[in-house]
Amino acid sequence: MKRTTTITLTIVGLLAMAGILYAATSTQFGSATRVIGVAAAPADLLATEYSTQNLDTIDCNGKTALLATIPGPAGVNLERYLVIAPSQSANAGFTPRDIFVTQGNDIYKLRAPGSPTLFTTIQGCGDDHTGITFDHVGTFGYNMIVTCQSGSVWSVGSTGTPTHIADVLGGSELEGPAVAPANFGPLSGQILAADEDHGQVHAIDNTGNVTYGVFSWYGAEGVVVIPSNPCSFCSGGASFFQAIENLDAIYQYPLTDFAGLAGSILVSSEFGQGTAVISFDGNNYNSSTFDNIPGATIEGSSFADCDVPVPTATPTATATATATATATATAVATATPTPIATAVACWNYDKYAVFGLNSCDLSSAGNLSSVPGIVGDVGVGGGGFNGSNETSTILQKTTVNGRVFIDSSATPDIRSFFTATGGIFFGQDLSQDKADVLALSAQIAALPPTQTFANITAAKTITSTTALNVINVNSINLTKANLTLVGSSTDTFLINVTSPTALFVLNGVKVILSGGLTPNHVVFNLPGTGGTVQVYKQTSGLNGTLLAPQRNVTIDNVTVSPWVTGSVIGSSVYVHSAARVIGIHCP
Repeated sequence: MKRTTTITLTIVGLLAMAGILYAATSTQFGSATRVIGVAAAPADLLATEYSTQNLDTIDCNGKTALLATIPGPAGVNLERYLVIAPSQSANAGFTPRDIFVTQGNDIYKLRAPGSPTLFTTIQGCGDDHTGITFDHVGTFGYNMIVTCQSGSVWSVGSTGTPTHIADVLGGSELEGPAVAPANFGPLSGQILAADEDHGQVHAIDNTGNVTYGVFSWYGAEGVVVIPSNPCSFCSGGASFFQAIENLDAIYQYPLTDFAGLAGSILVSSEFGQGTAVISFDGNNYNSSTFDNIPGATIEGSSFADCDVPVPTATPTATATATATATATATAVATATPTPIATAVACWNYDKYAVFGLNSCDLSSAGNLSSVPGIVGDVGVGGGGFNGSNETSTILQKTTVNGRVFIDSSATPDIRSFFTATGGIFFGQDLSQDKADVLALSAQIAALPPTQTFANITAAKTITSTTALNVINVNSINLTKANLTLVGSSTDTFLINVTSPTALFVLNGVKVILSGGLTPNHVVFNLPGTGGTVQVYKQTSGLNGTLLAPQRNVTIDNVTVSPWVTGSVIGSSVYVHSAARVIGIHCP
């Protein structure tokens, strides 16, 4: 194994650099006997126990109940860890919301309400302490990541086939892995794994190189990434959870404890050191003590993973009215949308799947009975009903698999059968979000082009010539003629459509990505005011973000895969007639 340059950062030095004291507000939420693993999502809180085969579920009131029994010998003391497959795992063939539990060499899968079944066995992994996570970033193909007591690190695909990544020499009790986010400096996209016995965190890149001791924290138990846009378990609930084995308790932390910390990591200690927060300031990694629960033996930790889809409920008119009223009261009192998006870091804007700066009309998007029209959060920057669908703010006959944030200036016309699974939050201040997307559009428009085209009116293939491809096009107006972009998984396409008057039209057109290029690396930027943006007909499909913050955008009857896979941002946004928008996340 190649041993690369070691970045050893001692806690004393880090504290001196950071100079920050956090007043975290942990409280006990639920309980389980000798609780070990914990996994959270907006609609789920799960836990495992040290001395039983129980897989527990905890409800919104903190009440624990048995969800399933993990196969295996009863009464064997083991540290079993677990993870819920996020939406990104679908890129690797997994089914989001599937639950995976480690037990020594074995990993079990549960698709509720079924029973656990053996998913895979990694021979020689070890009898205990097997760690597990999913790659949310993409550097490991969105696969499952497993760390072993033996020090080996593995990627596991959707068929259960393990692929060896690296061996961490001397890495006994290697556990609690996470893939560092894209804005985490030199370690971005690498696996960060806790080495409990040596009190260190090691980094592993996707070519198998290991960097030893990148961080030091006594009794390092696990690494958890603070999401760019944290959410909570249950409406108005907590965001972060820790399993405290010796107290038979699960502790919770509210969203407000993580203000300004998006993209940082937490490192917990099993040996009474508490939890560290480590951030990258553009030059250095800075660490401080985040919290220290007195006398706590911390095992697993988990944020409520916003990328785990919420089970789609069947909406009714009565339920919608009740849910809206309840969510409004809770949100105004306790919830604050996180203002930090990773826009510039990945040349994309992933805070909202749909963002209408001045109005937003979602009318019969998706299929109300079974298919959400919007997957991801929605930002409503203003508007009300003015008699025109294209420029009104109307919310009706649509399920949003996410949250809806409504600016205080908006007077939305919310009609029957509109449901947001994560709640509707009124009275928000979206002014910074508006400024962010306008600035991003101007910044992309100012980049020097690597390729230039006049008007694209016929089928066209554009091939990458560099990692960052800036394509200047006067206009795009296509009918039944596809646009193909060819690039690798690490390439980016920024397509500036520069005409201030021409329409942007995709009529029965697919934007096809080839060569490994992914939608979160593609942006169609329409700077300034100008012609409308129109994507329509069942056979249309757009892979990439539409960034048109000063133009009107209509997504009409786009009903087959890939639908619009990317963010849709406009001055006004109108999504209707069974069309769908599938939000993306920065790599």
